[in-house]
Amino acid sequence: MAENSIQDAFTLAVALHRQGRIAEALRGYEQVLREFPDHLAASANAAALLQQAGRLPEAVSCYSRAVRLSPDNPRLKFSLGYLLLRLRRTAEALPLLEAAAAADPAIPLVAELAAYARFRLSGKAVAEFFHDGVPVRFRVADHNLGLDIFHVSGSFFEAAELEHCRAAVKPRAVIVDVGANVGNHLVYFAHFMAPARIFPVEPHPESIRLLRENIALNRLACVDERHLGIGIGGERGRLAIDMPAQGDLVLARLTPSPAGNIEVYPLDDLDFERIDLLKIDVEGMEFDVLRGMSGTLRRCRPVLMIEVREADVDRFVAAMGDHRYRLEREFAGIGYKNLFLLPEH
Repeated sequence: MAENSIQDAFTLAVALHRQGRIAEALRGYEQVLREFPDHLAASANAAALLQQAGRLPEAVSCYSRAVRLSPDNPRLKFSLGYLLLRLRRTAEALPLLEAAAAADPAIPLVAELAAYARFRLSGKAVAEFFHDGVPVRFRVADHNLGLDIFHVSGSFFEAAELEHCRAAVKPRAVIVDVGANVGNHLVYFAHFMAPARIFPVEPHPESIRLLRENIALNRLACVDERHLGIGIGGERGRLAIDMPAQGDLVLARLTPSPAGNIEVYPLDDLDFERIDLLKIDVEGMEFDVLRGMSGTLRRCRPVLMIEVREADVDRFVAAMGDHRYRLEREFAGIGYKNLFLLPEH
């Protein structure tokens, strides 16, 4: 292929990429790389699309080529190091992440990822840090990178939201944590909000195992575990757990399945007499959960902290208006927002 044709093919692939036509764009980049293997931008762009498609070993190959072609580029080193961590190739990831952190410390989470790699290579299994003078402990697993990087770096995930919870809710509260995962929020609630009781709700068996270990590590006595092992939805039924390839436990989703092994209940069916703080993180099932908790909202009038996909925020806030709730504050994440909604009594 002539040089002009290669450039034309690359330009077309970029245009398809921008239009979100991922499969076509990837074929275009691969065509360029067959003819011109040392095309830096095609290598980097193809790597990003392969990563998006969950084809991580192929993405590593493309990023490795890009790093070889541009050895002083810290962003490429960061991307390659991150993927190697995802593939548990930690010893290979660490020098790339450390080099990226030294060259450009402003890269988001680069220092935390490097700290995580050092932690894993040290052979440790429990992250320990102090928050407001209180010792905190978390079990570090192989498949919860997005949370664990904060714990090994000495902080809670979503620390700003947690501090806002403490300001918004009085001591001796009853807290229901729907989508408790391994207990990042629950451990904070227990240590720093002096609750009367915390009820975690979590369907994923591996998350439950780690959650219970974190409850024990932190010697928490205010946790009621009776609702572990179930999911929350709009109606009773059975769902299956959908775990993304190379994804974290926090990204696990429930999908409808008559043969699923997770029993699902509307929150209203759990008959809570009192809830002061209701935290919900259900990976895109917010409207379904809302459909099954109107009675609970009407009876308990809790402060609500809920993760909502960014594109759905306005619609969700409008739906909560029908329950006489108003948006008090929002915190931005990557593709989502954490909303705090207060009841209008």
